[in-house]
Amino acid sequence: MSSKFGFLSKINFLQDFASVVIAGLNPAIVHNLGKYMALKKVHYLSAVDDTPGDYLEFGVFQGSSMCHSIRCCKKLSKFNPNISNTRFFGFDSFDGFGKVSEDEK
Repeated sequence: MSSKFGFLSKINFLQDFASVVIAGLNPAIVHNLGKYMALKKVHYLSAVDDTPGDYLEFGVFQGSSMCHSIRCCKKLSKFNPNISNTRFFGFDSFDGFGKVSEDEK
């Protein structure tokens, strides 16, 4: 039985190795990796579809997602030069959310 992935499908130890590495990672790192992959996919699909627009991030915190988005767009600009027109805006209150008053409930 042949696989559409050819030789790579026969290297099961790579999957086992990846599983061991991921299982040993801090959950916060795994969360960030998932977030980074989602952002990469968003920017990739925007480049493929040639969808113009800006990137707005609310709750920037330390800026790791923002920096990752900028890196993705820079890399994808080789594929689609129009994506380099994307502007990036980050917003953060730096204080978190205030308490909700009775009128706002």
